[in-house]
Amino acid sequence: MIQSLNAGVIDALTNVYARGLEAGCFREGLDPRELHWLISALSFFNVSNQHTFSRIFDWHQAAPENQRKLEDHVTEMVLRYVGTDATLSQS
Repeated sequence: MIQSLNAGVIDALTNVYARGLEAGCFREGLDPRELHWLISALSFFNVSNQHTFSRIFDWHQAAPENQRKLEDHVTEMVLRYVGTDATLSQS
């Protein structure tokens, strides 16, 4: 049962990754399941620790502008991870 809940996400990532490989934008040898794990880890940490970080660092992490920054950072990290050297030099 639990496997079927994430099957659609893995299928979608597999398709995106295949298209990126075909276009020469993504590097070879990545596992879509591991990519899902990476994205989930980066996203979950920000949600699960938002109150702690906000309190410790006196920073309102849930503010829309801070959420946009975090989203941009996570997006950049994932794209740098999957991208080829040529793709990275264009950014």
